[in-house]
Amino acid sequence: MTKISALFCILLAFFSGKTFACPSGCTCLETEITCTNLNTLPDASDLFTNPNQVETVSITDSPSVTEIPDNFFSDLPMLTTLDVSGNPIDCSGSDNDWIKTWLAAVATSTVTGDCSDGTELNMYTDLIADVVPVSLTFDDTSYTVDESETQSVVVSRDGDTSTPLNVRVMVELSEAKEEDFMISNKQLTIATGESSTSFDVTVVDNTKKDPEGWGFMLKLVPESIIIRSSSASVSLVDNDPNVTVPPVVTTTQNIDTSVIWIVLVVLLVLVVVIVIVIFIWKKKQDRKRTSASSGQGDYAAVQKDGDGKVYSATTEEIA
Repeated sequence: MTKISALFCILLAFFSGKTFACPSGCTCLETEITCTNLNTLPDASDLFTNPNQVETVSITDSPSVTEIPDNFFSDLPMLTTLDVSGNPIDCSGSDNDWIKTWLAAVATSTVTGDCSDGTELNMYTDLIADVVPVSLTFDDTSYTVDESETQSVVVSRDGDTSTPLNVRVMVELSEAKEEDFMISNKQLTIATGESSTSFDVTVVDNTKKDPEGWGFMLKLVPESIIIRSSSASVSLVDNDPNVTVPPVVTTTQNIDTSVIWIVLVVLLVLVVVIVIVIFIWKKKQDRKRTSASSGQGDYAAVQKDGDGKVYSATTEEIA
């Protein structure tokens, strides 16, 4: 048992470290990631284990970091400050071209160097520090949809509409299950020049009685890191009637009657067992008496000699 426990602890430590440990050379806080003197740049999935909470990223003074993978920071919706100073990021090829395009798309930023003429890009900081984020909202904070009915949900954005905006609709289930409703489109696009789009939520009509508080949550996941999103609740209304089950009434009289019947059954079983035992015993006694009267059985003739000793017919000494 001790060996099994030790093995379990080792496996737990291994997998915990694999899943949750901050990469070597980095310090990982809830809202801030700091790395320095790295030999290799960690994978984004290992570095940003809680991407929706990261606000500040600093990857500095790492001579081996010459390239940042495409869209390395794109899944950090709360990012406001980014520092990659002191890294010899090579801008001579196309590997890092995405950085300038991405910076231009998300915010005004401070950039040293240029990724188009072969020089090094040394620093870009305060990525979104002075930028007012665009808000992405539902047209209501909660919706109530009757069973077999359809509700239209409007998603709106404020601010700049000069570019299209892609948005993903996420569903967080509570009492409702996926088969209880349908969403017409989970991949939305607010077109250029438009400030809103919509999708439909349809509640499936079923025959089962559904629980109180039946529903789910809707969340919006935008592609841009400067979009501030929102959520809304959807309550589903069941149209199936309540089924009333008559209560089971138990009285003292019913309990007493049940006990009496149980006692009677037990006594009856005991009487039957006793009768059977007596019958078997009498049959054995009758067989013995019948055998004795007919001369059958295990008997031997004996005789006494002159010395007073008793012998059987086979001269075996008895006494």
